[in-house]
Amino acid sequence: MNIPREQQLYQGLVSLQVPAEEVLSSALQEKLSLVRSQPEPHREPDPEGPDLLMFYEPLELFAETPYLGVEGLPPLRLQPHVRPPASAS
Repeated sequence: MNIPREQQLYQGLVSLQVPAEEVLSSALQEKLSLVRSQPEPHREPDPEGPDLLMFYEPLELFAETPYLGVEGLPPLRLQPHVRPPASAS
């Protein structure tokens, strides 16, 4: 387009240069409004009854391991069986 340089092409443009102080102030106000609007956390009342941790003794803990052997039976031997490829479907 042949437009002379003296002719103004666009009108009502807004500058994109935003002062850093304005951005920081806006962000700070937004964060403060979020902090102020949060209600206080609901506290649970103290439970009635004894403290169960007073019965806890780490040295008295036991670990169980399963015993999978059955007395009187011979040990199980696994034997693979060859099957035809057509039966794999």
